[in-house]
Amino acid sequence: MTLQQPYYIEPRPGKANHLSLDGAWDFCFTDEADENPAVLPFAYTDVLPSGTYFNVHHAGILPHPYFGDNSHQYRWIDRKVWYYRRRFTLNGYAPLGKAFLCFDGMGYYSRVWLNGVLLGEHEGLFGGPIVEVEKHLDFAGENELIVEIKSANYGISDEDWKRIYRSPAKKQLVPWNMVKDSHTSNGDFTTMGIYRSIRMEFVPALHLSRPYLVTDEIGEDLAKLHLTVEIATPDIDELAMQGADIGGGNAYVYGYVDGINAVLTDVTVDVTVELFDKAAGECVFTDTMSKTLYDYDKIGINKKYHECHFFERDITVKNPKLWYPQGLGNPDLYTARITLGLDGETLDTQEFTFGIRQYRPEYTAGERMRTRWGRYLSVINGKRFFLKGMNWTPLDQVLNSNEGDYRWALELAKNEGVQMIRVWGAGNAPEHDDFYRFCDEFGIMVWQDSFISNHDSPNWDHELFSAQQCMYLYRLRNHPSLVIHCSGNENNPYSKNNTSVWIWERECQDLDPEKERIRTTPDKGIAHVYRGFEPSWYRKMYTALPLIGEAGTHTFPNAKTFRQLLTAEEFAKPITTFGTNAMAVEHPGLVNHITENDAWGMLKKIPALSHFCNMHDTTVTELCEISGMSSYEYYQFMVQSMREQYPITGGILPWVFKRPWATVAVQMVDGLGDPVAPYYAVKNAYAPIEIHLALREIVYAPGDTVELDTRIINESGEAKNLTAKLEVLDPQLVTVYEKSQEISLTANYQTVLPAERFTIPENYIDRFFFLRASLYDGETIVSQSVYWPSSLTSMLDEAYRAERRADSNTVISFENGPWMKYQLAAAKQAALDISVTGLTFDGERVRGFVEVKNTSGAPAFPVHICFDDDGVTQYLDDDWFFLPSGESRCIAFTLRNESGREAFRLIVGAWNAAKIEMIIER
Repeated sequence: MTLQQPYYIEPRPGKANHLSLDGAWDFCFTDEADENPAVLPFAYTDVLPSGTYFNVHHAGILPHPYFGDNSHQYRWIDRKVWYYRRRFTLNGYAPLGKAFLCFDGMGYYSRVWLNGVLLGEHEGLFGGPIVEVEKHLDFAGENELIVEIKSANYGISDEDWKRIYRSPAKKQLVPWNMVKDSHTSNGDFTTMGIYRSIRMEFVPALHLSRPYLVTDEIGEDLAKLHLTVEIATPDIDELAMQGADIGGGNAYVYGYVDGINAVLTDVTVDVTVELFDKAAGECVFTDTMSKTLYDYDKIGINKKYHECHFFERDITVKNPKLWYPQGLGNPDLYTARITLGLDGETLDTQEFTFGIRQYRPEYTAGERMRTRWGRYLSVINGKRFFLKGMNWTPLDQVLNSNEGDYRWALELAKNEGVQMIRVWGAGNAPEHDDFYRFCDEFGIMVWQDSFISNHDSPNWDHELFSAQQCMYLYRLRNHPSLVIHCSGNENNPYSKNNTSVWIWERECQDLDPEKERIRTTPDKGIAHVYRGFEPSWYRKMYTALPLIGEAGTHTFPNAKTFRQLLTAEEFAKPITTFGTNAMAVEHPGLVNHITENDAWGMLKKIPALSHFCNMHDTTVTELCEISGMSSYEYYQFMVQSMREQYPITGGILPWVFKRPWATVAVQMVDGLGDPVAPYYAVKNAYAPIEIHLALREIVYAPGDTVELDTRIINESGEAKNLTAKLEVLDPQLVTVYEKSQEISLTANYQTVLPAERFTIPENYIDRFFFLRASLYDGETIVSQSVYWPSSLTSMLDEAYRAERRADSNTVISFENGPWMKYQLAAAKQAALDISVTGLTFDGERVRGFVEVKNTSGAPAFPVHICFDDDGVTQYLDDDWFFLPSGESRCIAFTLRNESGREAFRLIVGAWNAAKIEMIIER
């Protein structure tokens, strides 16, 4: 019996109606499927939900999968059949009419037994199975639940899977990045197991299902909402309802041919709707309406297509508090409560979080270039804004994440200024409930990909895809953060072999019509940019682009992260064979974490590393630092270029927020949850008030003139009196040009200051020099941007220079220098002093302020603040920053203290300033 069906059953708020089966489960594995798994020796125990890989690790079978090259030891996991067992009692519970056993995420293939009865089989990762099981439960004694799990590639050889997993030949409905991905990962990992919650919902046969609340209209002092909720009755098996003839035939569309009449029964239910201000707790709307149920035996619809009853009503909220993404207003929330009653008795209650908002994007101000052209100028509740977004991959490669992981990651996104997250369909669709809950609370909009990614889907089972699609639409659609649905990543929605896109569009239109729909990305004016060019080309090549949907460059994780995941010997060992086959022999653990596309191809994509140090004589720590600064430059240029083009360009979603494990790849946050340098480049470039130089080149020749075109972006909506400074510093960090001016900043989005010019001295030969634009409010810095263009003798060759200027060439590799880190180390030295104030402990969070003072006569750059203990991650107001001589900055910090430490080691330094350490104690 197949358990595949599209209908979601919501968690109930009452203790008597909801039972969590999360917790300790026994498990074992076999070579072949077993038809009588109750007799198997369940020799291991772990806490669910959790992916199978970490079940194996937690049970002591294998070492940590992310340490060194341990992942290779896990290559057999997907070849086994896994069995999980939970025994439980139902003390305090009673049969109410229906008992739904709900798995919120497991698979890929699964079978379920309850008290020795095989309930059926299920396919898919993204919701279900959900089964009605009341007749199989023992309310007086012990119950035994057993689940069988097989991976999506079970029974397929690794060689065959590698051939088909990114191609239309694949039949499995699973994003390619989640199962033995050898293209952007190392091919060792498979998403499988019981990785989301297991629960039971006890409800009467007459109950509520699948509510849908939308904002129809927002006025000056009121909002009009519309509610739809289904009412399930004893004569309807709601999990067996047939909402269409997906498998063929056309009887469904002829369902009314024999007539349709609203014949009523004598059963009248009461539906009470309440809306509470979530923060204040006060009720802002309450009303009860009656509904007399239809007599389905007499209304005339073909009985094969009977569904639940529908209750609909309008709701008016006076003086509504609106939900906004951060930077535009507060993400105010309400709690919606719906209660079903009969003859004065409460039968069922549903509660969910809701926000009053309307997301209605418009066309950008640029020229329309194609027939198929999308609306990418974001407008929420009537406010237009430049969209500051981010792409999102899973927090963990095998979905071993908890509520604390989601809270931390989304705190990081909020701190970075992110207004929208795109849940990437090639590796992560859809996300955990915690993800959407925190996005609701933090004011972060969600663009939700489905999982049609990078290929056509001619072999997909349409009924299976529809069921998986509907399941997550029902689950997610009331979240105010969710504003966009997209079919997936880099697929062709116009291909005759990609009819799954039509199913996606149909289900979104029917089940969640309030959301915007984007057919795929890139499409209709969106670009995904991975060209390996100098980042100044964003300012030259994409001046009419409506939206960047993906773009970025590679970096290493933090050195502290690699220190925890490599042996001490390998971490400390010098690297003299960078980018060669010998490196894999000498540094096997490190190379196992260089996995985007392939190790050597990826390394060739980041030639800017050679701008900072000698790549033939380096260390892991140095590679982590210099790759961070290389990426900092790239993201700073990219985001600033796009922001200054608003409203022609509507926004940008850089690739990518966090890696699912500690790998060398594109990232803002590394696999252990610690931000890397480009995180702060984007944070600063996303600031509400931001100053930058619109440089069109970053490589010059001695004697060239540099155009210093200063731009100030002001999204605060307020006029301000500030001081703008422009500085040029020579290769020794000595100021050779400086201009300061008072600015009466208007509420306009962009202010362009009169351009200045600087002629590069002839003695700047194969050296970096430095440019700084800064904005102060009195003595307090508001914004700064620092750049390090190079002056090269090679650019004196007119033919070479013309070639470089004519096209978007790749970044120049500096095999023999100049190397900026060494140049700064030899430059005028700075001296730093630090102090910590305001230290507070709150559960896993430790907060406080680090004051960093430059006590010398030279600026310090780049200043890096690191809480260096294992098991501690951090985010700051700023990092990797420029600190002028004599100035100080008070930097707020937040730590995630998973290890429960009472003391922390703080290290602060710069490339031209000695590191200083401090122990901070509770």
